Amino acid sequence: MNKDVMITMALILTVLIVIIMIFKFFIYPVFRNNKRYKTCHEETTGVITDIRMGGSDYPDVITVKYDVDGKDYIIKENVRTESEALKLGKIPAGQRIHDIMGPTDKGTLVTVMYNIDNPSEAYILENKR
Repeated sequence: MNKDVMITMALILTVLIVIIMIFKFFIYPVFRNNKRYKTCHEETTGVITDIRMGGSDYPDVITVKYDVDGKDYIIKENVRTESEALKLGKIPAGQRIHDIMGPTDKGTLVTVMYNIDNPSEAYILENKR
């Protein structure tokens, strides 16, 4: 193979990998969450049983236990965040990031929306964007 063909193949492969990564990390989670939001209409109360701090590179993960018809279920979700621009006058000076849910601790009660046909399919209402 000549050098130009190999470079072209490498570029095509790189573009395909970038497209796959964009789909995996940005597009697919939106569709997955939208499906859950569309099918989960029943409401119950859950309790936060665990919080795993993610640090600066990874989101915090909360574990919530909830009950449907006497059976316990567990859901784990990344804590969603919002950022707010900080300015000195009109000059951008940074950002402040805060959890959408507000302060959370173990034992905090939250609202869990679940699918009546499949109660293990659920999401935490306060964590929805």
